[in-house]
Amino acid sequence: MVRMRLSDKLAHLARTTRADMLNAPTEQVIAQCRLLLCALSSLAIALEPTQPTQYAEATALTLFAYLAVSALLVGLTRYRFLSPRTRQAIHFADVVIISVLLCLTDGPTSPFFVFFTFALLAATLRWHWQAVVATAAALAGVFLVASINKGTSASTAGNDLNIAIISGAYLIVAGGMLAYVSTFYERSRERFAKLAHGPVLSTDGASSPSIPQLLAHSAIALEAPRILAIWEETEEPYVNLASWREGTYEETRHAAGTFGDLVKPALAGIAFLTGKASSEFVLLPTGPMRIKKEPIIDPHLTTEFSICGVATAPFVGVICTGRVFILDRDSWSDDHLLLTEIIAARTGIELDRQAVQRQNEEAIASQERMRLTRDLHDGVLQSLTAAALQLNLTEQALDHERGSRLDLVKQLLAKEQRRIREFVDETFPKRGAKKVMILGRDLRHQLEETGHYWNCTTSLSVAPPDVRVPQALAVQLSLMLSEAVANAVRHGGASNVDVVMAKAEGHLVINVRDNGKGFNGQPIQDAPQEQEPIMAGIGASSLRERVCTLGGSLTVSSHPTGAELAIRLPVP
Repeated sequence: MVRMRLSDKLAHLARTTRADMLNAPTEQVIAQCRLLLCALSSLAIALEPTQPTQYAEATALTLFAYLAVSALLVGLTRYRFLSPRTRQAIHFADVVIISVLLCLTDGPTSPFFVFFTFALLAATLRWHWQAVVATAAALAGVFLVASINKGTSASTAGNDLNIAIISGAYLIVAGGMLAYVSTFYERSRERFAKLAHGPVLSTDGASSPSIPQLLAHSAIALEAPRILAIWEETEEPYVNLASWREGTYEETRHAAGTFGDLVKPALAGIAFLTGKASSEFVLLPTGPMRIKKEPIIDPHLTTEFSICGVATAPFVGVICTGRVFILDRDSWSDDHLLLTEIIAARTGIELDRQAVQRQNEEAIASQERMRLTRDLHDGVLQSLTAAALQLNLTEQALDHERGSRLDLVKQLLAKEQRRIREFVDETFPKRGAKKVMILGRDLRHQLEETGHYWNCTTSLSVAPPDVRVPQALAVQLSLMLSEAVANAVRHGGASNVDVVMAKAEGHLVINVRDNGKGFNGQPIQDAPQEQEPIMAGIGASSLRERVCTLGGSLTVSSHPTGAELAIRLPVP
């Protein structure tokens, strides 16, 4: 769909919006306003020629030529952007033509004096204050020359002098005010640009917090000596305070309610500024307002931080809620109120981000502790239990059997030493080290060792025989089988454990069956989602957690003639 230009909408009497008016390119606006001004002026001199009459025809021709140029510029700006040199040339031509029109008419009393205002406005829209001042100076010079060269009669000299003085004063004042507008606009753009382009958030976590960077950057953008951020976090009985003052950052924590509601309850959700904290007058986004009776800012907060002039705005995040206070500026404007609202919003977003990051880090640390607990339970603890069993059997064994029992204990300790070394290697992996393991070869030996330690026989069947899996998954499978064998012997009194593995359609199906008496001799036939209470009671909850961590499922069947575990895991 082709969007209509503002001029097209006006020509077709179509509905226009504020966006249509404000988003038009500057040169288009200037060109269309120039054309409108020239057209209406041409109509005016056609109805009543200008004075003096001897220059009326030259004035009309000059204005009509200016009208034609204006129409050409409207078409030019409609289809292309003008270069800086082209805009300078057009502005110079405007000043020259307006000066000619002024000199051809009544000089200080010329009706074309209003064109000077058009030239000043065009310079304000195009450039910075320097160009506005230069334009005002050039127009004032032309006006002065025209006033000197205009011959007047004695009867009108006094009146012309008054007009010349007032018109000259108008040029000076209008030029100065428009230069201020241009400077204010430029300064506002610089401030917004500073806020938009920084600071760059750090990526190395809590070691380099970004709240100090954000407050410091905001202080530079607003030229404020001090900034305070005060907030509370959901379900936390504290109020947090971050203070930035002339390059020094400090963050403290206080009891909830230390600073009351921070500001008067009527202003709790509103941004405002005041030149003095004890004043009854504040500037709101909707305009000035008088606050009676209660202090605008909490007295304890005002005393604690010696607050005088302040701009403050609230922020409400998912986790963090509070306010930002901009302090100690010498002067304030509406612009500072808007900037304070932007800073408060960014501060709330950053505090929420840090809180979520901290929660994620705590959750990751908790998961890692759980994983380490499972590994210790299924590895070291089971091996130590098996070693204790072998040592107990050594006391009851004959002399010639004790050596073999002690050898088993040594093998157990050596095995756990290897596992701990593998754990360290997994924690600090070498670059490019991506090992795979063949299940039928590597797990069979480990399963036989485990059965030997627990005085039971084992068997392993893998289909297809050359199934390969990543080393990290193979380690997890080894720990699961060690836990399954230990549970079968300790809780079911099994003397044989059979393991069958089959890989198909992206999954590894593992079936572990023993010939014991089941778990505590009780028959069980449960679905995966119902097993948690049962498994926790038989000491195998770590097995379930390990399977769930790998994205798999576990089904337990227990009968007086033995137990069976059915495990299904996704594999690459």
